[in-house]
Amino acid sequence: MSYKAALQKFHADQRDDNINNCSWQDHVWLAKCEKLMKVVKGRKQRVKRANYDEKVDHEMSPYGALDHIDQIENALFQMGCVSDSRSILSSLRNRFTFLFTTVGILRGESVYMAELSDLLHATVQRTRDPHPVTVMILQMATGKTNKDLMLYGRVTRHKNVNLCSIGALCFYLMYRFHYTGEWDNPPDFLDNKSWFDTKLLIASDSRRGSPLNHTQRISDKSYAKAIKKVCKSVGITTRHFVHIGRVLGNKESEIMEDDDNLRRTLDNWDPKQNEKAYSNKLPMEII
Repeated sequence: MSYKAALQKFHADQRDDNINNCSWQDHVWLAKCEKLMKVVKGRKQRVKRANYDEKVDHEMSPYGALDHIDQIENALFQMGCVSDSRSILSSLRNRFTFLFTTVGILRGESVYMAELSDLLHATVQRTRDPHPVTVMILQMATGKTNKDLMLYGRVTRHKNVNLCSIGALCFYLMYRFHYTGEWDNPPDFLDNKSWFDTKLLIASDSRRGSPLNHTQRISDKSYAKAIKKVCKSVGITTRHFVHIGRVLGNKESEIMEDDDNLRRTLDNWDPKQNEKAYSNKLPMEII
């Protein structure tokens, strides 16, 4: 389709410049082109079959990973149980990203681009709870679907301490500041310019005493590579790496039969797009 669209655009540009009076159907997109399209259209499936690729598709594979969220978290934590300081920093950073995107149902890019100044918290006293609830909030001014709107990622403490994204953030930041020494001399928090550009997630090669650039976000590949390695070690078949947290969070919410409207509110999705991208393939209530 990309090939056809490119040809159509090239043909339209030539027609606009009056250098090509040929019609699209009679002189450009002929029977041979249509035949080529049909060949290419089925090539992906033929190659997968020839290579005996895994048949579980991207819609169903997350359901097989739902029971292994705790194993993924543990594997990410264990990757940092070494003497290599860089590995420890990467491990704690990736563990926080996984838990935060899973519980908050967020895209990986939303966290990659986040800055420390995007985080805040709110204390909410609910009538059904004896104690106030602290909610950690990530303000997202830039992203794939914002369209000039401010979106939010929201999580609270998890009853399972191993899966608590707020606790994971504390582990990561405490070790990070110790490792990099970036805030040995804390900035003036009343001067926004001195700390607002500091990224939430930084590269693991930012060492103490070396020139630091905390305004440069990590690449998508660094997190995806770690998730891919962990899923392989745990024995999980998945086609999602960067967005594995968002996908698992959606699927887990469906299995728990949470309110659909509340889930859409939490994951900042337009209702129609939510159904299209993360539609419920296992409607448990009727099953």
